[in-house]
Parts: sequence; C-alpha cells; structure tokens
Amino acid sequence: MSSARQAVLLEYGGLPDGVTVSSQVCPSCHGGSSGEASMSVGRRDGLLWWRCHRASCGFRGVYGGKSLGFTPAQHVKGRWNYEIEPLPEDWLEWLSNRFRILNELVDREWQWTDGYGGRVVMPVRNERGIITGYNLRSYADPSTWTVEQKQGHRKSLVHRIAEQVGQCWYQGCPYPTHILVVEDQPSALRASQITGINSIALLGTTMPDSLIETIKWRYDYKPTVVVALDQDATSVAVDHATSARRLYDNVKVLALDEDIKDMSQETFMNTMNEVKGL
Repeated sequence: MSSARQAVLLEYGGLPDGVTVSSQVCPSCHGGSSGEASMSVGRRDGLLWWRCHRASCGFRGVYGGKSLGFTPAQHVKGRWNYEIEPLPEDWLEWLSNRFRILNELVDREWQWTDGYGGRVVMPVRNERGIITGYNLRSYADPSTWTVEQKQGHRKSLVHRIAEQVGQCWYQGCPYPTHILVVEDQPSALRASQITGINSIALLGTTMPDSLIETIKWRYDYKPTVVVALDQDATSVAVDHATSARRLYDNVKVLALDEDIKDMSQETFMNTMNEVKGL
C-alpha cells in the first residue's frame, strides 16, 4: 500500500456514509509548490473515495473496508440521520457573541442538530439562493477527548443534497459594489452585514473558474471582487486573483492579519472600509 493511500485511510477512514469533504491537501502531490488544497474525499454506500483535482497529480482511489474511526458522540452507520431544529438560546447567544454577528441574522441562517455529537447546521446556498448542501460544523471543546476521539472527529461534515455543493453565497444587497470572497461561512456571514458588500464562502481555499463565470453572470455590471483568504493562505489568494483576471478584470486581493470571523469590531470595520476602498 502506498504511503499516500495509507495517509488517506488513516486520516479519513472515520467519515460517515454520505459525507464529502473538499479542499483537502493531497498526500501524494502535497498541493504542489503553492500547497493548494485540491483533494476531495467522501464515503458513499460504504465506500471511501478520494480524488485530487490538480491536473498534474490525479491521485485517486476507492477503499471498500469498514470505517476506521468514529465521532465522539456515536458510531455513524448508514446514510445521513439527523434532525434539524432552531438554535438553542445558549448557542444563539454564543455564536452571535463569538463572531459578532447580529442575533437575528444568526437565527435566520443557522440551525442546530443533536446528531453527530451536536453541531451547528449551516445551509450552503448557491447564487440563486437554492440550498445545495448543509455544513454540519462542530464547535465542541476537544480538550477532554481521548486520542481516538480526536482522530475520528471532523470539524465540518458536508451533507451534499445536490450533485455539486459549490460555494455558499450571502446576498443581502441587491446591487453590491463589492463581492468579498472568503474561506468560511462565519466570516462570509459577518461581512454580509455591511451595506454594499455581498460575500461568498469558498468552504476551503479553492476558487474555480466556474465561480468567476457565475459572478460575471450574476452581476453583469462588474462589481469589484475582493479575495481575502485567511492569513496563512494569502499567497493562494494572490494565485487565485491572478488566474481570475483572465476572466474578470476587476479582481483585488486583501491580505489579512487574522480571520474576519475572529476580528475585534474595530478591526473588522477598518477591514470592511478597506475592502470598500479597493
């Protein structure tokens, strides 16, 4: 068994059936010189599959063995099995305070499930507002877990209900001046509170040409697209922007010192003003 294949089985063997995770670093090519997170991994009908989307790599495979891990709360067998309910008051308050997002916006956008150890359910909507999947995000404190529990735990489980989940769009403004492209949903949702800014969460660090084409179709007056990935992915953002300019000439890059979701309110407002000045 190759070391890359073994790495996939050890790292992702605990995925529940029906779960797909994207924007992972391939253990075969390691994302090339830029460290691109280009591999998708999933489990369907009991089979673990993986594929690197870098043209120069193509590492892929299928494994038909049993699950190699488990979630902290329970073993996950069969297909998706969870119920969604409104966020409990304590979680609503915690999320609103943690990410400094308006309570009513959090309450409208996110829900809760007791399944898979207890998770915040974040719908993933495309440019038409249609839900293509659900991101089940764990904010549990792993400090008391065993080593086995940590190994079997995934912070995000993506329940795909469409063939392509794609990115998550937050479009509170009908005619935005700026489209802010970020990695995660909390950062995108927070940024969407600002007048004139609509946001897109990549759910990772990969920005395909298809996203730029969709932005061109959705906003034919060409608002400024600002790519602002997390601090450790600024070089990736520059690569994305350079590539995107082949299709859309109004693309900027904003280097971040910290994630948007983690910024103090003062830093956040200064950053949003900087975005609108680009």
